[in-house]
Amino acid sequence: MNQKGRSMVEMLGVLAVIGVLSAGALAGYSNAMKKIRLNNFTVAYAELLHNAMEILPKVDDGMARPGGTTLKAGMLKALNIIPSTMSTKGHDDGVYIFDKYNNQFWVFYGRSTYGIGFGFKPVELGEELCRTAVAIAKEHKYLYRIVTDRYVPDSESYNNISSKYNSDIQKMTVEEIRQMCTCDQSVCRLYVSWK
Repeated sequence: MNQKGRSMVEMLGVLAVIGVLSAGALAGYSNAMKKIRLNNFTVAYAELLHNAMEILPKVDDGMARPGGTTLKAGMLKALNIIPSTMSTKGHDDGVYIFDKYNNQFWVFYGRSTYGIGFGFKPVELGEELCRTAVAIAKEHKYLYRIVTDRYVPDSESYNNISSKYNSDIQKMTVEEIRQMCTCDQSVCRLYVSWK
């Protein structure tokens, strides 16, 4: 008998090969998207940190509310020095900055230092974003302090994870940065401050 076409076994073999190739392509695509997101974060955060460190102390009066902290992102917005890939929400003293992945940043003045903070979660890229932010920040000569804490939103409480000051920041090892950015709670926060 003369057969035309493929047998069922051959077709199942072809489908299995296509399935394996698709799974590999999907994993590669996922890794590529993760790298793109991390690269976009790195560029935007580095620009925001540089602009804030260089310009804020020169144009701001350095005054905080009595016993508190004053948000300064509104001033950066007014000066038009927020990176083009970031946006702002809020008004007056309640302006927050968001990157295109909806990571929230706040620029502040308090306890005689300026700073940038952002919250991250242990899922997805949170800890990797924190490690990247610390690596970027530690290269700046004006840096005063880097702090991470665990924040419990419902109770408005936080626990300090790690703090580094002045020259200790530049000496941080990869392992110290990893420990500083390890988050096992719902939200952790990173603060980078300078004088």
